[in-house]
Amino acid sequence: MQVHAAALVSLIPFVLFGCAENSVDAPMNVVIVTLDTMRVDPFGTYGNPGGHTPALDRFASQATVFENALTSIGTTLPAHASLFSGTYPKTHGVRWNGDHVSEDMLVLAEILKRRGYATGAFVSKPRLLENGLGQGFDAQDVDGLRPGIETNVGAKQWMSQQTKPFFLWIHYFDAHSPYRLSTYAKQGFARQAYAGPYIQGASIHQFYKFGQEIPATPEETDAIRTLYDGEVRAVDQAFDDLWKAVERFQDADNTIVVVVADHGQMLGEHDRVGHGFYLWNEVLWIPLFIRVPGQCEGGRVSTRVGIVDVFPTVLELLGIDAPTKPEGRSLAPVFAGKSLPPGTYFAECRALGNTKIRTEEEANAVAIFNGHTKGVLKAETFTAYDVSADPDEQHPISEERQSLRHRRLRARLEQYRPTFDNEIGPLSPEERQHLEALGYIR
Repeated sequence: MQVHAAALVSLIPFVLFGCAENSVDAPMNVVIVTLDTMRVDPFGTYGNPGGHTPALDRFASQATVFENALTSIGTTLPAHASLFSGTYPKTHGVRWNGDHVSEDMLVLAEILKRRGYATGAFVSKPRLLENGLGQGFDAQDVDGLRPGIETNVGAKQWMSQQTKPFFLWIHYFDAHSPYRLSTYAKQGFARQAYAGPYIQGASIHQFYKFGQEIPATPEETDAIRTLYDGEVRAVDQAFDDLWKAVERFQDADNTIVVVVADHGQMLGEHDRVGHGFYLWNEVLWIPLFIRVPGQCEGGRVSTRVGIVDVFPTVLELLGIDAPTKPEGRSLAPVFAGKSLPPGTYFAECRALGNTKIRTEEEANAVAIFNGHTKGVLKAETFTAYDVSADPDEQHPISEERQSLRHRRLRARLEQYRPTFDNEIGPLSPEERQHLEALGYIR
C-alpha cells in the first residue's frame, strides 16, 4: 500500500503525553542520527499501516515524535549545517552541496568538545565532513560512500571505547538515489509482478529520466517507490543495529538520541523527482524523534517545529547556554510536559547556473509556514496554500481570495529571501565528479 506523504497528516492523532523529570545526574551522552532523503510516509509512526521501518517505529514509541517537522532546505549539506548551527541557510551561507561550512560558524560538536565531550562523526557520505561539517569532531570516519550498516562498524567500536560523555553523529545515505535492487525491493516486485525497466534498480540517469518523462505510468511510479522503500528498509536495519549497540555498550538511559532526516524526496508527486530543487511538502516534511532519558516516553507533538530547533534543544537539555542566539527555538519545554506555542518557519532552495534539472520558475524560491498557511515566493509570484485543508498542495488560494495576512506573509518572505549567486563557484575535479554522480549538476 502506498501512502501519500502529505495526506498522512489527517491520520495522526495529535497527543502530548505527560512527562517525568529526568533523574539522571551524570552528564548525558548525545547521539544524533541523520537519515538522508527520508520521507515521512514509510513510517508506521506517521500513519502508514504497511510501513517499512519497524525498528525506527519501535524506537519512536520510546521517544517524543514531532509530527510536523520541517527542514530548512532540501539539500544535504546546507540542511545539516542548519541542524548543527540552529540557523537558516540565509544566515550560515551554505546553500548547496558544493559550498563549504565557514570555519567561523560555531557548530554543536565544537561547543560540546569545549565542554569536555568526546566527539565522533561516522557518515555514509564523506563529503559532508570534507565540506566543513567535521569541525569539532575528534574522530572522523570518511571511508567512502557506503551503506549505513557498514558505517555502523566504526561508530560502534568508537562508542564502546568511550569513558567520558560523548557526542556521536552517524549519518545514513541509503535512501538517496541511485536505488539498488535490494532483497526487500525484489520481494516487492514479486508481489507486484513487475518486470519493467527498473527491475534491476535505478541509476541516477534512470531516476532523473523517470522524472523528465512524466506522466509516468502507475507501474513505473510504483516501481521507483518500491526501490526507495527497499533502501528505507536498509536504513531501518542499520538503525536497529546501532540502537542495540547503544544499549549494549553504553547506558542508554543516560543518552539523548535525536533521529532526524535532512530532507525528503519527490517520487513523482507534482510531476517531479528529487529533492534539492523543490519546496513541496514531500521534500520539506521530515521525521523527527527525540528520546530524552526518563522523559516523555511515547509522546507526540503536533505543533510545527523545524530542523533549526535541534541545536538549541540539545544545548538546553544539557544545561549549556548557546554562545550565539540561534534562529531555531528550544523544544526542551516539551520534555517538562509543557506545550509549544505556534512558530513560523522558513525554507528555501537555490538555483545552480549550469544545471538542467530545475526550471527558472522554481529557481531561488523561498517558503514560509505560519499557522495553516504555507506561502511560496518564486521570482515575483507568491502562491499560498491552506495546508490543513489541502495538505497535498493541489489547490492554491487564488490571488483574489488572499487576505491582508497573506500579503504580510509575502512581505516577510521578501524580507527573508537571500540574494542568490546563481553561478557555481570553482569546483575541483573530485567535487564535480561527486556532484554529477548524485545528479545535482550536469
